[in-house]
Amino acid sequence: MALLFNQQITTQIIPGGSSIEVLGKHLVLIGDDAKYLGVYNYNFELTTKVQLWDSENVSIEKKKKADLEASFILTKNNVETLQILGSGSKGEKRNWLLEVTEKGEGYHVEKYYNPPIYEILKTSTNEKINIEAAELINNIIWLGNRGNKLAPNNYFVGFNYANFPNNNAAHALKINIPTHKVPFGISGLYLHKKSQIVYATFSSEDTEDAYLDGAIGPSAIATFNLADFNTTNTQITPTSFEVLDNLYSQLRGQKIESICVYNNQLVFVADNDNQESSLFVFDIIP
Repeated sequence: MALLFNQQITTQIIPGGSSIEVLGKHLVLIGDDAKYLGVYNYNFELTTKVQLWDSENVSIEKKKKADLEASFILTKNNVETLQILGSGSKGEKRNWLLEVTEKGEGYHVEKYYNPPIYEILKTSTNEKINIEAAELINNIIWLGNRGNKLAPNNYFVGFNYANFPNNNAAHALKINIPTHKVPFGISGLYLHKKSQIVYATFSSEDTEDAYLDGAIGPSAIATFNLADFNTTNTQITPTSFEVLDNLYSQLRGQKIESICVYNNQLVFVADNDNQESSLFVFDIIP
């Protein structure tokens, strides 16, 4: 896959960029500590802000934030819904599920605190919870549990979509990726339905904790076989894994948090812990 850099869009209105998703005709930007969701059009113009939390500031302080880190699209009663998950990395304080739907010219938000999936996550991998990615693949909702320096293993944890989020069981796949001085951790997951390619992003951060930030290292992009996301396997290995810092100068030093395809372009979102978010847009070269 060849990519050609197109543009960078940076915003301070939606800080802490952690996930991006396509809902209907729009690109939605989610921030882990943001008061609002950001809704973008095909020209990558911020057209709508959707309020999620009551706050005097656009950025919510670390000890109070829900740490929204992962998202995916789930169709319910023939309606597309944007599902957004908290990381679960601070006890129950970050155990949130938000459901966003288009309603007329605006958006409707439902919030669910501490749904049952977080209890299942505690025992599904024997690792601390730190959900950073999500996608619906092969009728299973896969959540990416991120590792760190002390516990470097990354996992995809799968839940039956029909029961979500009230599941009472899950299946874990250990992700096999190259070793690195500062371990790579899963940060984003996206299925491009047209091409049937599963994309994932990984970032590296010099920290031994799921809660604390650390010095930013390189990020990477990986692809996976669609068929490998099943409940028979116990491990999964990417078909490709490339360090983005070595490929594109625009992404050097960026902590890439997520990925999607929008308007036939590949879009990354970066959060460098500086109270802003950046979208990096690349044209896909056939």
